[in-house]
Amino acid sequence: MKRSLRALLESAIDYAGTFPPARLELGAAARSYARYRAGPHAWMLGRLIVPASKLDDLEALLPLAGAAPGGAWPLSVILSPDPVPDLERIEVFERRNEGRARVASLEAPPPDPARIRETASRVPVGPERFFEAPLAAGPDESLEAIAAAGAAAKVRTGGLREDAFPRPADLALFLAGCRRLGTPFKATSGLHHPIRGAHRADTAPESPVAVMHGYLN
Repeated sequence: MKRSLRALLESAIDYAGTFPPARLELGAAARSYARYRAGPHAWMLGRLIVPASKLDDLEALLPLAGAAPGGAWPLSVILSPDPVPDLERIEVFERRNEGRARVASLEAPPPDPARIRETASRVPVGPERFFEAPLAAGPDESLEAIAAAGAAAKVRTGGLREDAFPRPADLALFLAGCRRLGTPFKATSGLHHPIRGAHRADTAPESPVAVMHGYLN
């Protein structure tokens, strides 16, 4: 394998098995994540994505400390619109599960730009902080607030409806804004194929066909 390819894709793909299109229950998703971490392509695997509300349920599914290939599971925790109770839950979870799991990043839904700095200031030192930037009204105001807070951006590139997939021009504005501000970003939803093309938005036969943005694109 070329070193350039490994540098491009190492730890690049987070695992969101409980979300569409897989829609696995948490136990099945945890078992799949454990299997992938022990497999030949584990170097590409990033974090297990889990809502903050599911942390207590996840605790019973974690490997014993020191037993997991690659060490403690890295998690990306999805915050609710009211993040304060979530952050308290995360603190307790990490204290109880040292050596078994670590919260590597936090992802917040699109807040009002004025609340981004406040929320970011509550996050303990360590995890990366991602704030979703809505594209519909133009991302500039949100991106500037995210950059001012020293956080990273998150962009939603799909969903379960055809109109959930943003236009290339809107994504280009987001990417240009991140480049201008020097803001790291991650993309989520709808990136189920490497190359841009028309695919069903979900696994259901009646699911609409949409043009998806490939994750390599």
